[in-house]
Amino acid sequence: MICRVKPILALGVLLIATSGCVSHTPVSESAMFHDRATYPSHQNTMGVGVTGTYSPTQHLARDVATDENLSREPVNPSRFSGGLYLAGFDSAGRYGAGLTLGLFTVGVDATTQLWRRNYLTVSLSALKQGQIILQHRTYNSPRLGAAVGLGYRYDTLAFKSPSPIGIGVSEAGVHSLGMRALSIIRAQGDTRGGIKVSAYAGYAPTVHRPMVTLTLTVGAF
Repeated sequence: MICRVKPILALGVLLIATSGCVSHTPVSESAMFHDRATYPSHQNTMGVGVTGTYSPTQHLARDVATDENLSREPVNPSRFSGGLYLAGFDSAGRYGAGLTLGLFTVGVDATTQLWRRNYLTVSLSALKQGQIILQHRTYNSPRLGAAVGLGYRYDTLAFKSPSPIGIGVSEAGVHSLGMRALSIIRAQGDTRGGIKVSAYAGYAPTVHRPMVTLTLTVGAF
């Protein structure tokens, strides 16, 4: 009997963990700072490191639960996630691709140069979540880099719900539009990576609530 219960509990924990997934941070967007048309702040074609995301959505989740007639107890209400990433870039900074895998986050992303300093980034995360970001690189130097853009996001919120095994989740999607900004900080002479900080501030029209996401990435990118 105990042997039968363990797989069920493991499956329940896996479902909760997966349902608490958060849209990952696209690492491929760092291709913007590899552009040889300016002094490139990054010169590597492969990158690896760690990334984390925080998005306070307690109030938004409560309104979504009311609209969808779901439980008012969200899974992972702070929308916290963290994990390891692997990224690849072409040598001229025209495009990049990334993979992120970790706690509450699984996803892939790609970035391509549209024209001059303008780039398009698309990412797909677990639970059918995704982002589309149109970005403009505003600054690039050996020590600092910055970009601003417009973004569309689809996030999936998970809520606790009763089930035959006592553990279950219900899900609801949230669309939002907003502004996104990022900056990179590097040590003098380091052309491999550093620290990247990004922020998204959007608005979810269906529930009339703001959607804010903060991310921190450390490693080679």
